[in-house]
Amino acid sequence: MPVFLIGFMGCGKTTAGKIAADTLGLNFIDLDNFIEEKHHKTITEIFALEGENSFRLLERNAIGELQEGKNLLIATGGGFPCFENNMEWLNENGETIFLKAHRGTLYSRLSSNKKNRPLIKDLSDVALMEYIMNVLPGREFYYEKAKFQVETMQEKPVELANKISSLISKINNK
Repeated sequence: MPVFLIGFMGCGKTTAGKIAADTLGLNFIDLDNFIEEKHHKTITEIFALEGENSFRLLERNAIGELQEGKNLLIATGGGFPCFENNMEWLNENGETIFLKAHRGTLYSRLSSNKKNRPLIKDLSDVALMEYIMNVLPGREFYYEKAKFQVETMQEKPVELANKISSLISKINNK
């Protein structure tokens, strides 16, 4: 079964996920990158040209394609678990790990990296903090349905990857 990393944008799904996958000999796939390569458009372009609803459908189709792969660690987009019955689907079709980052950590990571994130790219720093404060609680409702949870504080990516690797090793040895 694949392992799905879920959580808010900036929580470390991609950066730490790649390192954890390398450590464990898993194939790492970032769902957003997969969609960009398949459709030859950036996520920002897809949002601008086709809208969020179309993007959410592309996400669902892509995850369905990927789930048949072997030895996969998949980083979903931050919003993916929160639409349709996606969180339930993830739990039924793989192991789910919620990377739980606190608001300040998310703000720190996102404030310097907004340009490639369509939902926050045009926000001022104040508006970014308001966005996190307003959106995160609603998304956490879905994220907390994950089978496992890893707290992410101010760790370096390698430290977070070690936490993820350790958890996946425990899951695989059950």
